Amino acid sequence: MFRFTIRELVLVTLVVAMGAGWWAHWRQLDSSIQVQSNKLKVWQSRANQLKLGCEQIGYTVTWATDETQTSPVKVVMASDGGSNSLLDAPLPQVP
Repeated sequence: MFRFTIRELVLVTLVVAMGAGWWAHWRQLDSSIQVQSNKLKVWQSRANQLKLGCEQIGYTVTWATDETQTSPVKVVMASDGGSNSLLDAPLPQVP
């Protein structure tokens, strides 16, 4: 039969515990990434819906890709390119 010393059993227990702990931590990180990815998809969907809604009432929406800008979105009235934001531009008449 096999004969194991206490030292060998402690070493095997330590290795198995470290592996199980690493695996559990990895699963938690993977789960967290999935949750954040789902939140990002929801945000992108809502932002696109808002963009389409603004474009339907006559505004042009451009997303800034430059991180140095203070505002990530610029919304301009399609007919008068002089307005800088949705709040400055007059609202169009909706039929």
